[in-house]
Amino acid sequence: MNVCQVNFKAMHQTVQAQQLALEKKGDDLLEKMRSSTSSQEEINKAFLEHAAEAMSRWQSLSSELLFLYSGNSRYAEHWQAMGYSEQWLEKSGYKEGPPPAPVEDRCPPKCDGNDVVV
Repeated sequence: MNVCQVNFKAMHQTVQAQQLALEKKGDDLLEKMRSSTSSQEEINKAFLEHAAEAMSRWQSLSSELLFLYSGNSRYAEHWQAMGYSEQWLEKSGYKEGPPPAPVEDRCPPKCDGNDVVV
């Protein structure tokens, strides 16, 4: 399983939890309004407020997901990287990160066009 799949699986749980919470709140409101003696205007206002709250929460969820799952970490929950396994890092030679670029591929000496390096 690659990192994108891990993040999607974790993100899906967060999205689903928010969805279920908003749906429950809507169901509770519907049940309350069915037995209410409120005026049509008051009922409409209650549903519009719920819809506005749900929309606001849903729109802010994207920023929350970016914070929680960017950088290959789940910062808010465990502060633990979800990166490559120790075994893969050992076998690939990336245990200490990628090696530096070869000298012959650096600029200078290998600069294309009129690049000025200061």
